Amino acid sequence: MIRFVTMTFPATSAKNTMDTFLNLPKAPDFISHMGPWVSGMAEDRVKTVSIFEFDNSKEKEASDYIKGRYDSFLGVPEININIEEWVSVDEAIKMLET
Repeated sequence: MIRFVTMTFPATSAKNTMDTFLNLPKAPDFISHMGPWVSGMAEDRVKTVSIFEFDNSKEKEASDYIKGRYDSFLGVPEININIEEWVSVDEAIKMLET
């Protein structure tokens, strides 16, 4: 299972966001974390994208970790956080068949 997480925030909040990021706990061993990647550093708003991959059997634990991780940023002014669940085509077909 995959979670795509995007954050956007004003460039004026970049330092606050970076300080929060530097204090985040490492992802548990059962989660593969890719990113974050950053775009818009020269613009008014900055966007980051991260990908978290984990086995379906660990969905609750992974969701709790990801939610807690991004709750850490809620004090950043004007931040927007979007967490999306993605599944493979095979998984989607299985869901539709049941």
